[in-house]
Amino acid sequence: MERVFYHGMGDRPDDLDTMINIILSGGIKSLNMQKSSDRGLFNGQNHISVCAWDKDVSDDPFSLESAFSGWIYGCCGFIIKDDIDAIKCDLRDGDYDAKVDRVSQFKDEWHVRDCIPISEVIGIFLPLNNKIYMSHNRERIELLVKYAEEFEWDIFDSGIDLCKNVNKKYNIVGMSR
Repeated sequence: MERVFYHGMGDRPDDLDTMINIILSGGIKSLNMQKSSDRGLFNGQNHISVCAWDKDVSDDPFSLESAFSGWIYGCCGFIIKDDIDAIKCDLRDGDYDAKVDRVSQFKDEWHVRDCIPISEVIGIFLPLNNKIYMSHNRERIELLVKYAEEFEWDIFDSGIDLCKNVNKKYNIVGMSR
């Protein structure tokens, strides 16, 4: 594998419910596919944001130029195969049209149109070392672990070593984290 993609959900209990709903619905879906009236951000209504740790991105995991600092580290989400049809985003520079332009404020963001089928997921990440988070969300996390076992997904802690551990597990070379 050349890389994996990460789809981060955040770190609120509702985000765990969203992960469960994604699994039950069969995929990560764009706002349009969810029949949502939300306009979305840079990804618009027809695309899903994912990110990939790339050697071109700052080695600082808390860089404001990286989606990892706000959406991956310490959060929950999905790890996705690298063979999905993802479009690398350009850094936002001035005005853009979310219906046409694939732009982001993050160097490591990619967009996927419409849906990422659950069959493309290879793992999940959770803040396993956050004891307070884990104890407050025990039932949801146990359900996610059950689903991960059923789908034979790997489970990773979303701490600072997430990328290093994922890269090691899937033999991804050339990535600094």
